[in-house]
Amino acid sequence: MAGMSDEELDSILSDFDQIHNNYREGVAAIQALEWKSNIEIKKREALQFTANTLKS
Repeated sequence: MAGMSDEELDSILSDFDQIHNNYREGVAAIQALEWKSNIEIKKREALQFTANTLKS
């Protein structure tokens, strides 16, 4: 980048690295929540199946 000092470039790269790390952590958190949600859905389906079986 023309006209930028090494310090400015290092600062921009550091900021980008932080943004990238935050993005990756956010994606990981979303995936963990999705996984937990899927587990809860399976539990609910099992309970509904059991309840329907007991009603029969």
